[in-house]
Amino acid sequence: MTDLKSIAKEIWKNLENYGFNRSMADKNKFVNRKQTSTFGIFNINLIRALLPLYMDFDKSRFDYKPQQDIYFLQFPIEIVLNLVITSFEVYLRNSFIEILSLIDSKSKISLSNLFDERQLNFLYKDFCKKAFKSINIDIIEIIDSIDQDLWRRIYGGKEDKPPGYIKIRHDLTHQGIEAALNISTEFNVDLLKNLVEDVAKFIYTVDCEIISKYPRLRLS
Repeated sequence: MTDLKSIAKEIWKNLENYGFNRSMADKNKFVNRKQTSTFGIFNINLIRALLPLYMDFDKSRFDYKPQQDIYFLQFPIEIVLNLVITSFEVYLRNSFIEILSLIDSKSKISLSNLFDERQLNFLYKDFCKKAFKSINIDIIEIIDSIDQDLWRRIYGGKEDKPPGYIKIRHDLTHQGIEAALNISTEFNVDLLKNLVEDVAKFIYTVDCEIISKYPRLRLS
């Protein structure tokens, strides 16, 4: 069976390229000082998301057929997928709210009046584009400048092959093992590595743009 701990080590090595590390001590102490505090929180959430890769499962406690051995590999990957996408959503949402607060403090027109905080859903690509466009950040242009296929890999729908990470996570959440079996060809270690690096690349790129447009949000 695949050694997920070795995979986790490989993932963290790649994440160092985007300013991430494995310190959970304090978001204001460990994070790269060129980033926002929201980026620091995302870093901690990412550490938490990868913890299932370090867990050991005692398969002797379960009655299963040899061909079902894949379940023990898929389960931690499914947890990581869910937590990484949640961390992704939380970062985008919190960054947007933080920038709105900064803009509102300077402007006579409150942008926050245009958005209901209870309905901020950054897992919908159209809303994500609209929201960041309203705060002078063209998120599509930024992401396309580094990787023209990255947006599709994260936000791609069922018509895409393979579907985007958000779509896979949605299906797993609402369909369970049936969805896991249907996408078994994509639901593997390569998906896991690509998922984490793609999300990290996306968040790092957006955060750099936020710092460029709103330097007051940089950690001091």
